[in-house]
Amino acid sequence: MTDQEIAVQFRIARHHSRAINSVLREATLTPAHHDVLNINIEILQSMLNESTWTGVDITELEDSVAAGTTALNPDLVGLSTIITPEDVDNYYAGALISVDLINTLGSYPILTEDEFDRLERNVHHLEDILIDDYWIDHDLSVFRTAVADGNAKLSNPDGPSNPHNVVSIYATISGSAELFAAGAFPSADPVYSGWHYRNLGDGTKISWYLFTQDFTNTSATIYTLGEFRTIVLKQRNTHSTLTRLPHINYYTLPLGDGNDATAWYRSRITYELVNPDMTDVNQFDSFITWVGPDAPLIHTDLPAYQLNYTEAFSAGPQSSDEAVTAIAFSSDSSAAADSYDFILDEFSVITSDNRQLQINTISSP
Repeated sequence: MTDQEIAVQFRIARHHSRAINSVLREATLTPAHHDVLNINIEILQSMLNESTWTGVDITELEDSVAAGTTALNPDLVGLSTIITPEDVDNYYAGALISVDLINTLGSYPILTEDEFDRLERNVHHLEDILIDDYWIDHDLSVFRTAVADGNAKLSNPDGPSNPHNVVSIYATISGSAELFAAGAFPSADPVYSGWHYRNLGDGTKISWYLFTQDFTNTSATIYTLGEFRTIVLKQRNTHSTLTRLPHINYYTLPLGDGNDATAWYRSRITYELVNPDMTDVNQFDSFITWVGPDAPLIHTDLPAYQLNYTEAFSAGPQSSDEAVTAIAFSSDSSAAADSYDFILDEFSVITSDNRQLQINTISSP
């Protein structure tokens, strides 16, 4: 999650914390109060269980969960106060954050499992507060619309919001040796995760085969060139003045009919961005490069650079019905030293049937 997303989640969590604290100010806890406590404690505890709070002081949230859990003991009572108009305004403002998040996630054609869970949690949050009876002159129609839209997204089992359409795996350097072919291996960065590569100008290059298809598995879905919608590579610039970006090569299955470009591939289709203008990307900033007919709808908060089809380095018939054997992330062996200096954090392939393979690279052994 980005820092902005964490800040939004923290504000939502504080809304649940305040809801718990407001109930605890009641002189006597009724069954209805117990229901409110149970709902808000469950949501807040679920949010606290996520590993997204690094560097955030969540003491007040933990204290609310502890106090609310204690108050559910029927032998205990809270303090004496009622919900004030200011409290209600705060609840409304907090709920509008959930509305914004639902609308944002609802616009994604494909949701990761984490995004699906966040959408579901925020829809339930709005459903819960619509039950409350302390709303007087607040416009609740925006909540009802967001709940309806969010539930429509969650209830589409065959649509792109289905988290089962996303396969997310983690790849370490030592465990991925077969991906690096005969080229240079990445290294571990001392600060950031991901795979770090800096070229030395010694004639070496990278050829990282991040996607391959198993043609020996008769039950596997085999994708053709025309069925790849978007390739997205999330990277971090570790160079003070980045001048080169790695290119992408598609390789297809040879047919042996005399039209193959080489013995081991029928076509090679190359995409690159020559002389990229990286003025929007400072050192250590993240950005994405992408390939495909569809613009990426993931990492939309980052600077994005489209790699262009390069005829000079492509070969073969390049027909849309050719089966793809591999997709390689490559560099130029003739590049001057330090032309490439980046960390690859994530590689995603999105196909026409709304499936997404996401490889998260890890610098640890």
